[in-house]
Amino acid sequence: MGTMTDKQLKTLELVDELGDGGAKFLELRRETNEKQPRSFTQAEALKYLECSQKVLTDLTKALGIDPKRYAEVGIQYYLTLEELYLIRDNMPNTTVLKKRHKPFQRTAKQKTQIIAVQNQKGGVSKTSLANAIATGLSINYHVGYKICLIDMDGQSTLTSFYPPVHKHETKHIERNGAKYISDARTSIGDLMALDPNTDTFQDEVRNAVSDTLIPNLKIIPASQSDRDSESLSASNQLAGQNVDPTTRLKNILDALDGEFDIILIDTPPSLGFATLNSYFAATSVLIPCKAEHNDTDATCAYFQYLDSIIGNFIAKGHQGYDFAKIVISNWKGSDSELDIFNALVSQFGDAVLSTKMKHSEAVKRCASEHSSVFEFSRSMDSKKGKALEAAQANCKEVVADIHKLITDVWKQQDKGEEQ
Repeated sequence: MGTMTDKQLKTLELVDELGDGGAKFLELRRETNEKQPRSFTQAEALKYLECSQKVLTDLTKALGIDPKRYAEVGIQYYLTLEELYLIRDNMPNTTVLKKRHKPFQRTAKQKTQIIAVQNQKGGVSKTSLANAIATGLSINYHVGYKICLIDMDGQSTLTSFYPPVHKHETKHIERNGAKYISDARTSIGDLMALDPNTDTFQDEVRNAVSDTLIPNLKIIPASQSDRDSESLSASNQLAGQNVDPTTRLKNILDALDGEFDIILIDTPPSLGFATLNSYFAATSVLIPCKAEHNDTDATCAYFQYLDSIIGNFIAKGHQGYDFAKIVISNWKGSDSELDIFNALVSQFGDAVLSTKMKHSEAVKRCASEHSSVFEFSRSMDSKKGKALEAAQANCKEVVADIHKLITDVWKQQDKGEEQ
């Protein structure tokens, strides 16, 4: 290329300034909004564990947990979610919680449920739904489900909810003389570029699974560089690899066989390489959609194209989905929304989940702090108050419906029945 024009130089300067500004903005967000584990007051802990104050007091002493360790700074009682898990695991079998909830162990016939959350239409709460299900099943069901999130969207929104927990998962980068902390974890895009036929593949996949502040919830994160995955199948990275491009995610999840009970895949709002891999790897599909004409029109048009895609997958050996459900999101309860919902039910029947994800400012406020509604207790932020409790109640209903779908599949698998 010859000498650049002033316009070209100014454009490069502009994007360089935008890059610097973006790095500084994210660094400030990280410093001022460092994610905290969910914490509980004594009353909240007693409610969560369904036990007496004596049981709670005896176990905190026996386990060496001091819930009053921050009393000097005004926090009279403080237990983290991880500490509550430890207390729960050591509670007597005679307690209400232990009688009602037995530790979950999948049988040999029960397969890992791999749920893709997808719609080509953007802005329909795919990430919010995937995250609510994952955190809801992890925290609210006292059976110890082992759950993993897969962020297939290069925008990395879901990943931002689960920043590195360990120091070795971060690195320092330098940009124009300034240093910033960056995520050093292996991304799903990194794994997608690997050859699954190598001896080290399974170890590389399992080492990429990252901890979160919820003990039984893990994540394989995305990174901004994963946006290049759309061209991955045609790149030199795959040269010589005898692998179907649409089975790359399935190969990754096969390498995790036996590690998780439920895997949730957050997908990009497009039908490209990442989404096709998600559909092929999934055993079930959830399709969030707002009850608005623009959204339902786009989604129904998408269904017509999706028909041929899934048909091709079936021809290539996909075993079919255990369930596929439309989930209404951002529900405000207006007359027009009700008309659209009824029309969808009339057309699609029980493929439409009866419970809707309601519009909630509390959900938005939690998301701004990189958390789902289940990662907050009311005591952590009094401003959220009743709005938080209402959002939690609604999300619990949605998660309960999804949980029933999952357990119904497992029951049928135990009986040797096909869907």
